[in-house]
Amino acid sequence: MILRSIHTQKESSVSHDPSISKRVLLGNGEIPHLTQFATSRIPPGEATSPHSHADMIEVFLVQRGSAEVTVDGTTHRIEEGGYIAIHPGEVHVLKNSSATDDLELLYFGIAE
Repeated sequence: MILRSIHTQKESSVSHDPSISKRVLLGNGEIPHLTQFATSRIPPGEATSPHSHADMIEVFLVQRGSAEVTVDGTTHRIEEGGYIAIHPGEVHVLKNSSATDDLELLYFGIAE
């Protein structure tokens, strides 16, 4: 069993984008096939750099705000409560489309 509170997990920056913060709730190796379970906060107007993962599916749930998610060149607008699963090899960018409010995401990765 693992029992924790989101409020006690430390905030750190995302490795490929230091202006974007995350809280790792469950890390790689804590649960089989789960690479990470985390929250992320993207400031207004900021975006992740384009990237893909060779052997991981990522699922993002918009908890607060709205996101523009571009996957292999096609942009999708995702509002609060919406979610998207991104497959291995798909190049993706997550952007906060708000000029004033943070975008808050809950996400996890599953190794193939």
